Amino acid sequence: MWVSLGVGISSSLIATAIYLWIAERRLIPALIVAATGLAGFLITWFFSKKKASSDNPRPDIATSVQVNPQFNPQFNPTIQIGVNSSAEDERRERRRNEETVLAFMRTEKKSLVETVASGTGLTKKQAADALESLYFQRFLFRSPIQASGDFIYWLSDL
Repeated sequence: MWVSLGVGISSSLIATAIYLWIAERRLIPALIVAATGLAGFLITWFFSKKKASSDNPRPDIATSVQVNPQFNPQFNPTIQIGVNSSAEDERRERRRNEETVLAFMRTEKKSLVETVASGTGLTKKQAADALESLYFQRFLFRSPIQASGDFIYWLSDL
């Protein structure tokens, strides 16, 4: 870490010296900054060599590292085959509600959510969800009415 910091600072000082010499034509400050950068490189190199030579304090004892590669996966995936039955049942029920609402809308010219709910036997929430889904699938058109949050729906010609 210290080596890279020393090299980074030293190279920045040398780059600054080059800029001072080329762009601003200031030779004396450029030489001072360049000398400081070179001194930083030398100090960094000296301390990195000193640390590397002190890694093995007893050179008469040879150190060896043995690498024993082995496969040890930590990832244990769980594979589930099949479909979550409750999610599948819910999807089927939504599809059945959409088909019921679409059949009802074929007989009516324009309808509100409450009219569809009472005409199909669905709850108001189920009817509203089915109408909104059919609207986004472009089977129905809708337009807002004065009642807050309600729409009037009619069948598209597609």
